[in-house]
Amino acid sequence: MGLAIANDIAGTKGIFNFRFYDKHKPGVIGRLDREGYIFLDDAIAGFIAGCMSKALY
Repeated sequence: MGLAIANDIAGTKGIFNFRFYDKHKPGVIGRLDREGYIFLDDAIAGFIAGCMSKALY
């Protein structure tokens, strides 16, 4: 789900950034993962990755 969100917002750049956020799990993404919200953390990571890709590139 996270890949689809990142791809829809920013294309290939979003997918690349999603992989970074999903691997390192910074901030709220890591907290959601530790609390067991596995799908929600992917969706949030995809949203953040897509938005950051659009804003920075």
